[in-house]
Amino acid sequence: MKSIVRKRGRIFCKPLNLHFPQIYRLSRRMPAEQISAAPGEWIAGSHVEFSLSGEASSRSGIVCVEPIEHLAPSDQNSLVLRHHWSRSRAQAYLQGVEDSNSVLPIGGVFVSDQAFFTLIQRATSKAWRGPAIFYLADLFEDDGVLGAQNWETSAACDGIIKRTDIFCNG
Repeated sequence: MKSIVRKRGRIFCKPLNLHFPQIYRLSRRMPAEQISAAPGEWIAGSHVEFSLSGEASSRSGIVCVEPIEHLAPSDQNSLVLRHHWSRSRAQAYLQGVEDSNSVLPIGGVFVSDQAFFTLIQRATSKAWRGPAIFYLADLFEDDGVLGAQNWETSAACDGIIKRTDIFCNG
């Protein structure tokens, strides 16, 4: 299934001349029995997902779709939004993530007019100031003779955006 990116966000990767897509927080209502509340009660916003399409129509129980620029300090996990040169590379990346960590939710491949993107959740390191959104891209489709050249920027939970090298190491 192909998920279409709804709109571009404000993070811009100058070397690739592309904007990363907008991220949306999707909050669901869940039966209280599933979250240790009073039986029969529904709690709004008790379960959160993240998406690049922002589409709630096919998801039951969605009560709020909100564009976000950064995560809240109370969010349990961080996000990695990665640019890919092809659908097959994006799918291979997701397969590797699923093989190494089947606990956290894994999104699909999202398509924009410019590129392919994946959005995954990952555990927040204790060394970080809190949950963050990491934006990553390989600068060349074929690493070839130059080797891997990467671009990475993050948005901390306080809204500060800066270049980082946590995943790209350089």
